[in-house]
Amino acid sequence: MPSVSRIWRLIDELRRSQIELAVIVPGPNFRYLVGSNIETFERFGALIVCSGNGTYALILPRLDEGRAKATGLPYIVYGDEEGPLSVIKTFINDNCGAVGRVGFEGRAALNYLWVIRGAIGEFSDYSIDGLLASMRISKDNNELNNIERAVRAIEDGIKAARESIRPGMTELDVAKVISDAISNAGAEPRDVLVQSGPNSAIPHWMPSRRRIEVGDVVVIDVTATYNDYYGDLTRTFVIGNPPGNFWHIYNLVRKAHDEL
Repeated sequence: MPSVSRIWRLIDELRRSQIELAVIVPGPNFRYLVGSNIETFERFGALIVCSGNGTYALILPRLDEGRAKATGLPYIVYGDEEGPLSVIKTFINDNCGAVGRVGFEGRAALNYLWVIRGAIGEFSDYSIDGLLASMRISKDNNELNNIERAVRAIEDGIKAARESIRPGMTELDVAKVISDAISNAGAEPRDVLVQSGPNSAIPHWMPSRRRIEVGDVVVIDVTATYNDYYGDLTRTFVIGNPPGNFWHIYNLVRKAHDEL
């Protein structure tokens, strides 16, 4: 469920910044404020906030009305035949009055700016990324628990890999072992990278059908989410005896890491 108190904190921050209207698009900040991910793909979808009188509403395609209702927040839906302009214009005119300063996230597609401009005319646009980051940087106990659950699930995945990895397995085989363990722990596997042999030197190499060999260095880099909160761990394994200079390089990297 959404935290209305978070939305009101946003309203307070907008007022301090003299931003009259804010547009929050689907993504991490939307999830933080709304309590749900609602991906509208090519269609316009946003949480629109008028700071003056503290009014806010979800503006979403009609096909997402069920998910809008489940949030418990005020919402307005539009059909494909009409598009979002009319409902946005009515909402802003009824609640915001004249708008001169509009806040957008940096991740918002250019189309969002065009839609708002089409609804209300010219305005000055401002980034609200810093404002939102300042709200989210401190985690409450529930958020910390979600992060911990994500990390614990990744640890289960890495443990499963350590117990099963052997020569002849492909990188994809190991990635599946990890993903299954994460899912069994109740989390969602995201990027599960298994990089063996020469692939271990390629940052963010996606798992392939390469078979793991004796003497390989295997880098496992895993992210997972629990209630949309991320955990991220990287671990290095050696199958048998590693190349001659491996431990020298490994210890240099570890020393640099520990000194940060």
